[in-house]
Amino acid sequence: MQAAAKELAAKKVDVLFATGTRASLAATAATTEIPVVFVQPGDPVAVGLIKDSADAARNVTGVAAYAAETTEKRLALFKEILPALTKIYVFFDANSISARDRAAAAESAAKKIGLQYVGYGVKSADELKTTLSNVYSEAGAAIFQISDDLVESEAEFIFATARQKNLPTMFNEEAWAIAGATAAYGPSYLDMGRRAARIVEQILKGKAPAAVPIMRSGKFDLTINYRAANYIGLTLPNSLLKKADKVIR
Repeated sequence: MQAAAKELAAKKVDVLFATGTRASLAATAATTEIPVVFVQPGDPVAVGLIKDSADAARNVTGVAAYAAETTEKRLALFKEILPALTKIYVFFDANSISARDRAAAAESAAKKIGLQYVGYGVKSADELKTTLSNVYSEAGAAIFQISDDLVESEAEFIFATARQKNLPTMFNEEAWAIAGATAAYGPSYLDMGRRAARIVEQILKGKAPAAVPIMRSGKFDLTINYRAANYIGLTLPNSLLKKADKVIR
């Protein structure tokens, strides 16, 4: 991504649009002149995209979900979906400061709800696969995902292994529930994309990025994959299914 961002910057494009933390960081590292518009899950200051929201010299703006702030809400929903939930497994990129911070937030939220937290910091996709393969399946245990590019790059493997071990999974956006997670709660990337498009429009019309406030995601959705839940033997009450914004059958 760094090479691609540098290539685009060299072409003097009008705007660089980036989705996700790694792509956004690659774009901001490639240029301090070309406007960069991002859509990403975390806090843009915490992940290092900007110094602060008042930085008048910045060439960066976009839409952020501030996902760490929804961790406790996601865990509470997971507990509602799985009343017998007692333990969560959390995998995160040990090389990433922001991922470590999000893992710590998940641990704190788990303690508040009375759940046992088991965190696995991994440094590569191979280490993630090995670690997950060695995780024991037990009653009341489940996988809780935090926003993490390394972990998400192996989502297909995670879903397949979780099915084999009968482990429910909670991810942070609708696309992951469609891909195979038991449930997902998080920002609507469709809504974030539309908001980002309006920002791009303003910049193309001549507005400086520093003059365009960074926006927060305004819509959060609960998606339940009924098929995935049924496959591992979970029975979901109709009241919960009615509460979901989308149910995948």
